[in-house]
Amino acid sequence: MRDRAERAAERRPRPETRSVARWGSAERVLALQRTAGNVATARTLARNVLPPPPGFDHTRIHGALAHLKALGLPTDALDGIVDQLRFVKGGPQPSFQPGLLNDDVELSERYLSGVEQTTLDGPPIVGANPEALFHELTHAFMYFHRKDADLEAILAEARTAYTGSPMQDGSASEDPARVLQEAAAEYVGGRVATYFGAVQTLSSASAKGALTQAVVDRAAKEYDRGMAVRVYGYEERGGLFSLQTKEVQSAANIPERLRGYLDARILANRFAEHFADDPSLRSFTPGP
Repeated sequence: MRDRAERAAERRPRPETRSVARWGSAERVLALQRTAGNVATARTLARNVLPPPPGFDHTRIHGALAHLKALGLPTDALDGIVDQLRFVKGGPQPSFQPGLLNDDVELSERYLSGVEQTTLDGPPIVGANPEALFHELTHAFMYFHRKDADLEAILAEARTAYTGSPMQDGSASEDPARVLQEAAAEYVGGRVATYFGAVQTLSSASAKGALTQAVVDRAAKEYDRGMAVRVYGYEERGGLFSLQTKEVQSAANIPERLRGYLDARILANRFAEHFADDPSLRSFTPGP
């Protein structure tokens, strides 16, 4: 699977990480529904009988999100689902994996430690962009809330919008549910990366005494460009009986009702569309 940075390099200023969430396809959801049985009972038994895999306790995850909140990122909605998840040791980038017995977020110690050490005026920590955590926890948030009346209606409308929608290779979407889920997670992650990239750029320059008008103008341009992006999402083709899978990128705009839901419920309407409209960004003024 290609790196998310490669996919997004042309559409937002500070992309990073790949998405490996797998619950988005309709076939996956239906399979879970058919085989789950009494999921609540099964999960209770599993938690009482099966030893947990190596992982991270909820206190540490809450702490990491509190740290990001102190840096200006909206974490309250995602922090609210932490206790419903297991955080287990996995690959270098976060990955949400729903299951019959547990819903897991896979993390590496290196990634989590990097998030915990992230600062505004220090250099970005390679492989620990907060975007990735927001991306995967958005998958989890929508999974847990998919039966809420408001979100259920928005998801139904978005699936219709993505059904047969144009893809960047000239084809039409074959898996609208997957495109929808990846579009939602990429949208949230993209806006986090755009804002945080601007703040880090300005804070770092200010700390070095190098905050010039040119630096501010460049940050403003990149911010406005990143926040203007509306095309997100992809689907995977192949698998099972084919030797390879490939990602095909969507060419359709994210539906406005879905975008509004993500802005309000997950991002708490924290990010302005334009650099000039954000007081925290406008507070950076060039030195003499």
